[in-house]
Amino acid sequence: MKKQFGIILILILFLGCASYPNLQPIYPKTGKHVSSVRPTFKWLPVNNKDVKYDLIIWEYIKAPVKESIFNPRGSTVIKEYLKGEVVFSVKEIDATEYTLPFDLDIDTSYYWSIRVSGTKNWSKVNYVGATNINFRFQTP
Repeated sequence: MKKQFGIILILILFLGCASYPNLQPIYPKTGKHVSSVRPTFKWLPVNNKDVKYDLIIWEYIKAPVKESIFNPRGSTVIKEYLKGEVVFSVKEIDATEYTLPFDLDIDTSYYWSIRVSGTKNWSKVNYVGATNINFRFQTP
């Protein structure tokens, strides 16, 4: 009886707690140009078909920022990006794509990110040389 209760409790806890890994963007890819000032953002869905998504877009500000980071050579790392003002955000999107309802500025860089609605972590780029930053794109 105790064993069955334990298994049922574990199943309830496991099924009741949703955990979503970083969402994977499809378009625009990080560091790429978009073909329109009113792009359609696309991403891969998570396994749960009942989830909704939040989308956020920041302006990109290029400004050198000195930041002390452990470096085997003992030098200071210079980062050349900062997130600017949020230019758009929308919650509870029930699809895996979203087209902006207005035009972005021409020849401008932006960051964008997505998350599952109701969670706190935005998706990030994670690869060697670019960790924990949002996806950047450039308008035509």
